[in-house]
Amino acid sequence: MRKLNYLLSVLILTSSMPALAVFCTNCGKNMPEDANFCSACGKAVNGAFQTAEPESKKAETTTTVGASISTVVKADSELTSDNQALAEYNFINQIESYLAKSTSNVALSQCYELKRQNAGKLQKMNNDYLGFSLYRRKMHDLHIAKLEALENYLEARKNCDSGGDTAIYKAQMCKELFKVDKMNEAIDKLLTGGNSLVNLNKVEELEKRVKKTTANYIVTSQYLNLGNVRIKRNEPIWIEDVSGASAKVYHMGNGVGYEPASGLVSIYDL
Repeated sequence: MRKLNYLLSVLILTSSMPALAVFCTNCGKNMPEDANFCSACGKAVNGAFQTAEPESKKAETTTTVGASISTVVKADSELTSDNQALAEYNFINQIESYLAKSTSNVALSQCYELKRQNAGKLQKMNNDYLGFSLYRRKMHDLHIAKLEALENYLEARKNCDSGGDTAIYKAQMCKELFKVDKMNEAIDKLLTGGNSLVNLNKVEELEKRVKKTTANYIVTSQYLNLGNVRIKRNEPIWIEDVSGASAKVYHMGNGVGYEPASGLVSIYDL
């Protein structure tokens, strides 16, 4: 009878509690449904908390994501840097446009003024050179070589206009224009190849060929026939290019007229 009364009391008590009542799984005490701990025994409510991710794993995840973002940012910044770097040399292309100027003095003075305005920029690039990528270094080298050739051409043109032995200066002008043309070719090759090592190698091969052909040479035989002119031993010459078994050669010394002596010569005679 007592047991029956106890069961009835429990049923009445249970029916009077809210439908969503929460009981401690450890001691059975009633708790608020939003409680995280039992107020009686202190045990945490099942499912109230999620196990925290280990610090080492969190750090690893953060590092990995951080590295990925860093890699993307670096790649984007390098691409942007290369595009911006090319723009840094626009003044050299502007100097190239001065070659069409009718007056050599005006062209040369404008060249020096533009170079003076960009002296700080050139100095900074020279200072940062060791930190450049291989692609960036090559781009810089080619533009500096082009700038030097442009200056030499304008100087030779000024001297040619001033009188004297124009044949020497015209030969010099041909030589410097040849360099400018080859540097433009190398720059285009570098740009179309991106950061490809294959194209970098091709560009370096072109540079070596230009340096070799435009070096200072002298006639070592008793004489060398250039067209209708006989060039004596020890006279200066430069080789424009070699094609097959022939090479186009220019005399760099005093001429017999206004134009420099030039002509195709067998490479066996050089």
